[in-house]
Amino acid sequence: MDQTSIKSISFSPLKKINPNRDCVVLLIVFGILLISTIVFNFYFYINISNGDMYINVSREELVLKSLKIDSLKKIVDNFESKKEIISKLKVEYIIDPSL
Repeated sequence: MDQTSIKSISFSPLKKINPNRDCVVLLIVFGILLISTIVFNFYFYINISNGDMYINVSREELVLKSLKIDSLKKIVDNFESKKEIISKLKVEYIIDPSL
C-alpha cells in the first residue's frame, strides 16, 4: 500500500493560494474600473457643458396636434367615482381583511 503524506502532494504554481498576488490583482482591477469610470464621467461632463448632449426643440414642435379631451374627462370621472365609492366604504362599512 502506497502511503503519501500531505507534504508530498504538489500543486501547480497557478493554483496556489497567494494572498499577495490576489491583493495585487484586486488592486489592478479596481484601478482599471476607477480610471474607466472617471474617463466615462469626464466625457459626459464635457459633452453636457458644451451642450452637445441635448437637442433643442422649438415650441411649435412641442404643441400637441390633437388632444382627446372627452376621453380624458371620462377617465377623470371614472377615478373620481372610484374615489367616492372607496370613501363611502370607509365610512359605512368596516372591512376586516382577516375575514
